[in-house]
Amino acid sequence: AQAALHCGHMTRTDSAQVNRSTILMTNRQEEAGAVHSGPKSECVSPPSPDAMRVRRMRIRDVRWLASRIDAMYLDQPLVETDRAGVFLTGARSLRPLDRTRPLTHLAFTGGDDFAGVIQFRQTALDPRWTAVAIGLIDGVAEPDRVVDALLEFSIKRAGSRGVKRLFARIPRESEMGERFRIAGFEPYMRETILQITPQDGLYALSSRVRAQDAAETWAVHQLYHACAPKSVQFAEAWTSHRWDIGANGKGPAGCSSFVIEEGNQLVAHARMVNGNNAAVIEAMYLPGDALAGIEIVQDVIRRARTQHGAKRIFLTVRGHQSELLGGMNGPGCTILGDQDLTVRYTAVKVAAKAVDVPKPVGIEVRERAPKRVPTFMKRLRDKGATS
Repeated sequence: AQAALHCGHMTRTDSAQVNRSTILMTNRQEEAGAVHSGPKSECVSPPSPDAMRVRRMRIRDVRWLASRIDAMYLDQPLVETDRAGVFLTGARSLRPLDRTRPLTHLAFTGGDDFAGVIQFRQTALDPRWTAVAIGLIDGVAEPDRVVDALLEFSIKRAGSRGVKRLFARIPRESEMGERFRIAGFEPYMRETILQITPQDGLYALSSRVRAQDAAETWAVHQLYHACAPKSVQFAEAWTSHRWDIGANGKGPAGCSSFVIEEGNQLVAHARMVNGNNAAVIEAMYLPGDALAGIEIVQDVIRRARTQHGAKRIFLTVRGHQSELLGGMNGPGCTILGDQDLTVRYTAVKVAAKAVDVPKPVGIEVRERAPKRVPTFMKRLRDKGATS
């Protein structure tokens, strides 16, 4: 009987434990099922019509560039030498295996409505992007938001591709400059654009001006370091590739370079880019030799008209070239306006790790130097010597 009672007591205890375990397992399964079935029961909401997305241009996106776009061309006055507008520049950006092809980024709203475009010119030897044009579709809502999205995407993509600097020329009277400033573009130089109408007998060729030789690339680079302010050199970070005209003595298509040499030293340099019946001239000269700068500019103006048939001639004068600006205020020269040269860095400067500086040790802690000459330096006196 005691054994039977004992067996019955054990049976009731085991059954109670089994029931309790079953209830716990059931509750856990229900909780897990609720968590697992939760997302399935939720419906995915469509993208907000206010959402903004930016991406690089694809082949099927050419049709968007045929829309009515209010474009602003930033790379003045170089854009005057190129016939391509926003549409042709976008088509060029689709060329494969071209390291110097333009870059086109498009902005769309949440409803896949085309909102805006930004385009950059890139160089291969000195990797950098220069903003060429930015445009918004007519009647777009929140234009500032579209511009900010285009700039943010371009900066991130440039950094991911190893490009450390983005450049843009912003007209001073333009409202677009505020959006570039918010995006981190910093002005480092002011530039004045002059349009020159050549007149007969006003500009003459100089006997001292000659074409640049291929071996003078490094000399021109040293001239740039001698005349450009340090802040400008740090911002632009040009290498000697900037002035390279190739081994054959001919520069890139539509580009010519000229120099003035005195005493085996270059004192002035001018670079001319021509195309589309227009020519753009930029010059540099040694500080204190502004007459050489004016001389080479006048010579190149004459060459642009007689040799290249340019009907529109532009001269860019930087802020530290006030003498050149004063020397070109004669007949036929018109100031078109000022613009800011801006740069945006994609690399973040990291502070150097602190280095432990050894503490100076007091003189009383150091081992004292002997006051007398060591004995091995003394000469032994000859015993036979007399005093």
